[in-house]
Amino acid sequence: MKAKAIELGNKALSNPSLLINMPEDTFFKFVIGIAKYDKSLAMEVESLKPFTSPNNKVLFWEVVGILIPQESYN
Repeated sequence: MKAKAIELGNKALSNPSLLINMPEDTFFKFVIGIAKYDKSLAMEVESLKPFTSPNNKVLFWEVVGILIPQESYN
């Protein structure tokens, strides 16, 4: 799974037009799947088509470690 996630992330980077028609919810799952194995690659792919949903953006930032989940504040 790791090799496939990284391969697909690299394909998206080399051909960003593949992402144009992808719905945001599907794109979110795709990027989170990449982040599981390579956070920096996931951030690069997300930058090609930044999330428009604030919830998706915050969840993504939590997954890659930019934000601490609110539950952790307690």
